[in-house]
Amino acid sequence: MKKDGTGCRKVDLWYHDSFGGKMNYFVKISPDDPRNVNNTKYMKLGDLYRNVPDNEIKDTSRILGIDEYTFRNSSVEIGSFDHITLSEGQRTFIGTKQSLPNGIEADDSIKSVQKWYGEYYLPNDLFAVDQNFDVIEYGRTHNGLNGRESFWLKDGYIIINFRIETVKNGDFNNPVLSYWSAPRCNMFLREGFIYEKTDYHGITFTFKDGDIVFYDTDKRSSDDYRTGGTH
Repeated sequence: MKKDGTGCRKVDLWYHDSFGGKMNYFVKISPDDPRNVNNTKYMKLGDLYRNVPDNEIKDTSRILGIDEYTFRNSSVEIGSFDHITLSEGQRTFIGTKQSLPNGIEADDSIKSVQKWYGEYYLPNDLFAVDQNFDVIEYGRTHNGLNGRESFWLKDGYIIINFRIETVKNGDFNNPVLSYWSAPRCNMFLREGFIYEKTDYHGITFTFKDGDIVFYDTDKRSSDDYRTGGTH
């Protein structure tokens, strides 16, 4: 989408990233690019920056019969840039422990309410291009790619649209629940999804169900950091 809120269209994303013991250039965020599929991402529930409360870690690890340190520091596979999965290794039990009815065990109450943690980001070195543009063929016929080609899209926002689904037994082709295609309820609408918003420049943006994150095509996360030394 352009920065004036117009011109929204579908794009393909390409990136550079270090994985598999080497730096990989111009990888497409797509299940059809085996390099992207093999660029597996992991997360730790106990990462300091995630700020999961200690009592959640302690209660959940105890109930599951897992050593607290192991539960806190286990690396959980979460998928790739085009497909993120939340699994039991990213779940904590947070049900109430207080004022329980007679006959209700505290651990059963704690397990009755769950919180799921995940993370998502796009690579630092990212390139956007109109959907289905043959980047590989262009590189083959123009002596390679350097990231400065005129077809890469600039001066706009990449909108990340999430399709949120619940699956059983790893059957991603047949979800049992969906946020936006349920037969009787659109959960984005029900939960108060905002379909229009005006930024501090006075520009109004219109959203679709699942539009969650904006990335500025002209900025990178590494712009927030500087290197230096004491002497």
